[in-house]
Amino acid sequence: MIEQNDTLVRTEEREHVLAQVLRGHILGFAKSDTERSRKALDIYKDALKQAEVFVTEARLDVSEEEARLKADGSGATNKPDVDTKTDSGSESDSDDKDEKKSGRIATLRKALRSALEVHHICTFYVASAYYQIKTNEDLTKPDSEEFRELEQLETQFYEKAKVIRKELLQESHSRAEKVMGKLKAHSKLPLTEIPVLDDRGGIESRRILEKLDGIIDSLNEQGNQLNEWREKAIRILLMPLVDEDDEETTGEEYEASTKAQDELQAYVTLLRAIIADRHRLLTGQSNKFIDDETKAAQKLAKEGDGPAPELLTELATKRDRLKPTDADGSLRGIISEARSLATSLQWSSENRSQRVGVELNIAEKQLEETGKVFNYETKKLAELEKELETYRTCMNLRVEYYRQLQVLSDQLQPYKEELDEELDRDALCAQEQKERKTADRLATLKTKQRFLLHLKKESNEQEGPRLCVICQSDFEIGVLTVCGHQYCKECFTIWARQHHSCPLCKRRLNLNRDFHEITYKPKELRAQEEHQATPSSDGQSSPGSGSSSIYSELSQSTMNDIKTIDLNGSFGTKIDTLARHMLWIRQNDPGSKSVVFSQYGDFLKVLGEAFRQFKIGFSNIAEKGSIERFKQDPSVECFLLDAKSDASGLNLVNASYVFLMEPLINAAIELQAIARIHRIGQQRPTTVFMYLTVDTVEENIYEISVQRRLEHMAGQIKGKSRSGSATPVLQEKVLDAANSLELQQAPISKLLVQKKGGGEVVSKEDVWSCLFGDGRQRRTKGAGAAALEMEVEVGRFLRAEAADSRSRQ
Repeated sequence: MIEQNDTLVRTEEREHVLAQVLRGHILGFAKSDTERSRKALDIYKDALKQAEVFVTEARLDVSEEEARLKADGSGATNKPDVDTKTDSGSESDSDDKDEKKSGRIATLRKALRSALEVHHICTFYVASAYYQIKTNEDLTKPDSEEFRELEQLETQFYEKAKVIRKELLQESHSRAEKVMGKLKAHSKLPLTEIPVLDDRGGIESRRILEKLDGIIDSLNEQGNQLNEWREKAIRILLMPLVDEDDEETTGEEYEASTKAQDELQAYVTLLRAIIADRHRLLTGQSNKFIDDETKAAQKLAKEGDGPAPELLTELATKRDRLKPTDADGSLRGIISEARSLATSLQWSSENRSQRVGVELNIAEKQLEETGKVFNYETKKLAELEKELETYRTCMNLRVEYYRQLQVLSDQLQPYKEELDEELDRDALCAQEQKERKTADRLATLKTKQRFLLHLKKESNEQEGPRLCVICQSDFEIGVLTVCGHQYCKECFTIWARQHHSCPLCKRRLNLNRDFHEITYKPKELRAQEEHQATPSSDGQSSPGSGSSSIYSELSQSTMNDIKTIDLNGSFGTKIDTLARHMLWIRQNDPGSKSVVFSQYGDFLKVLGEAFRQFKIGFSNIAEKGSIERFKQDPSVECFLLDAKSDASGLNLVNASYVFLMEPLINAAIELQAIARIHRIGQQRPTTVFMYLTVDTVEENIYEISVQRRLEHMAGQIKGKSRSGSATPVLQEKVLDAANSLELQQAPISKLLVQKKGGGEVVSKEDVWSCLFGDGRQRRTKGAGAAALEMEVEVGRFLRAEAADSRSRQ
């Protein structure tokens, strides 16, 4: 949430500055106002100051994140190798974590780029405003001291804009230059001409030698054409990028690069075709795909479409002149014929003579020389195909560079083609209104960001008393200002009636947007015991009876031990408490396993992230093979069970503890999770913990659920025990019977909303009771406690009134 809000803040900051710049344009285009350039300059300067602050903040965020990633990386390399099974998330968890880290740094770099773009715009327009003032003879005399000073400022800011532009283009520039350097280093050697083989006078091999001469001539003609086209293509690719030298940009660089790309595309298309032709001459294999692609390109070129149609048509004509035919044969075919000739001569033992020996010697030498030519040319052909891919990569990187340059150029387009005769007041009023709206939204987002950061800080720090500096009293309900100071709500409300500034730092505050209400409540962990309402003589229940309790009381010493366990970070009170509880079980019941049950799958995902950070081994039912890991891997201490997962037949008797992360109206859902552990085959006692947050709707849900189960049990006991009391054995049997009846009454699938984010299905009456029913703490609150609370609030109000009266004196 903090990262999302931070992204919104960055976006709104950009919009606010650009709105200021546009207001400067409106004032600067009022032809009737001779001071228009000076007025626009003042606005541009204000926008530039804000943009500089945004850039500084963005750079700081990126540097801090890079330092954090570097520290994490060095820590990881120093750790000893461990078995991959010790982490329940295995390699995929590590990959997800690395992906999130890389995603975070990528987001911050994108925010820095956005801030730099705004900085570039403001800097450029400041320089442009100095130029307008300098060249306006009504404002500045030519060749005066002021003229030279303005010219110096103009040059200074244009240079600053160029430096910013280079930083924005640095990444794409470096990538393009890297590939261009490789291309320059590996593309210097042209294709060498194949020498004609010597005629050794062989009668049998003369026909083969004549065919070979024809193929070598064709290969040499292709090689010459290839060298020419390669040279032109490389010349285009190695053209220097704009902003490398002192030449000024014209805004047409992207169009020029597109034209060069079209020419290069034509060369690459025909280079591929002629390389395919060369491959056919060497191996005899044609490439139908490239032939069809070339024909389609030629057809488009004849119609005047496609990249550089005139150039492509010219190149295609040259290629057609060199294209081999089936009658030309191939070098591999020549080798095959030469080998057949040598074989026939070698095995002609009947007509063995001196002439046959000479012919055999000539044929073998031709075969050897032809084989060398074939191997060399085949190798060069593979290099040419690889080189073509480098051409494509290099051109794409160059186009990306010019595309980014064009984006920067488009951001600096003139507001209008011509000046307005008079000031466009309607546009100015609309722009001022837009600025106010963006300023309000930005202030609201910053207040929210301060609040979120405050929550994060409070969750990681030790709880302590919050003191209001106005009334000097502790408070639970207060106000957090955008400047980071906090006061009790009553004091700040009274203060705000007379003042519109922060009591501490005196910063000007807008009371509609520059503060956020905060509430502190003590983080109290407690175990709650519920009892069955046992009939008594006066017809009233006795809550103190322990004969039929569902959740037993946990000792205070155990609670204190759990609270003292330290954690590395915080994910909220409930998750932190569960993590501490798991670590406590690890210390006091080593080797035991637990099941954590929730009806919300998204909650279990967050819980998984927390367990990874706290080094608690776990497996999730949503993961493949999670059940086997939980049963067999001793490092997996916990199993995360989603209520919506198909758990029928699931046997988890190796677990001893069940954690229910939220109360449920429908007890059958809760009992389903418990039944996975507490079933036939379980050798150890099963302990169930229910987690709920007091003073919330969870408490009402919990009370409704427990009360219904206790009443159900009371009916069972009444039917089986006439005395109205229940022995422990009878109580256990009755509880099991009540639980079995709950599970049989309705299928689990009908008790849950199957859509993502849905919970259990409840009646309207239960919803009303949950939302508007009285919580236990409110019902049991005595009159003395209420009176004490009232006395505290009255004292707080009187102290605030006294502080306000002192400030007015």
